Amino acid sequence: MKTIQLRFQRSFFLRQGFVGGMQIFFCIVIMMLMRHGGLLVKFAPVIFVGPWLAIVLREYLISARQVDDEGVTRNDGKRFLWSDLRRINEVKMIIAGQHTGPVNHVDIVFKNGSVRILLAVLQNGIEAWQFVMGKKKTLEASAPPPPAAASSTPAAAPPAAATGPKCGTCGELGDYHRGFQKGGDEANNTFLPAASDKLKTIKVIDPNVRPTQSLQQCAECGAWFLHETSYEYLVYGSEDEQTLSRITEEKAKALLNG
Repeated sequence: MKTIQLRFQRSFFLRQGFVGGMQIFFCIVIMMLMRHGGLLVKFAPVIFVGPWLAIVLREYLISARQVDDEGVTRNDGKRFLWSDLRRINEVKMIIAGQHTGPVNHVDIVFKNGSVRILLAVLQNGIEAWQFVMGKKKTLEASAPPPPAAASSTPAAAPPAAATGPKCGTCGELGDYHRGFQKGGDEANNTFLPAASDKLKTIKVIDPNVRPTQSLQQCAECGAWFLHETSYEYLVYGSEDEQTLSRITEEKAKALLNG
């Protein structure tokens, strides 16, 4: 059974320790300045340190400690099984108040609770995220199809799938790929498949909007792809993210004419 033990980066503990130290320092200063403040002085540690400590402890306890073929274990010891999986939510960073950046964390929602994977502060968060997404696809592929609803009228033909024919240029590309690189954590960096470099860029949707989106096409079979790229400068390690999604011809035409 494959098992991934999630490990926090050392910088995470250093940052939290620094913030906590500053909170305690200001608390001590206020208590010294208000020696005769009565109950206010006594409750100063709770007022200044309590909220920060509660948030940090909650985030730590609900975050994943281990992912494996059977399920996920949180830091508080609670165990969740893949058979109870409901959905997976990717929460992205907000840049400049309105634009989204790289994925900050992933919330895995189960029937009896949820688990959080803090990608930005884990040494092997990307590895765990890829494992979780692979498990999700496996579960979706093995799930029985929903029963067809009874109808007196002939069923309409299903729309054409986005997945294109197997060609020599884009045949190895799936419906979705993601690359993520973080400075200082090169061992866990991931990249888009090499075949994506062979695609031809047809149109940059809007160069002033982040993440940058570009419409790409396979020159051999004409399949369409949407390429997105974003960059986030961070003191503790800048982050680059690229995604590639196979799209339908209808969506490609809408983007071309948009």
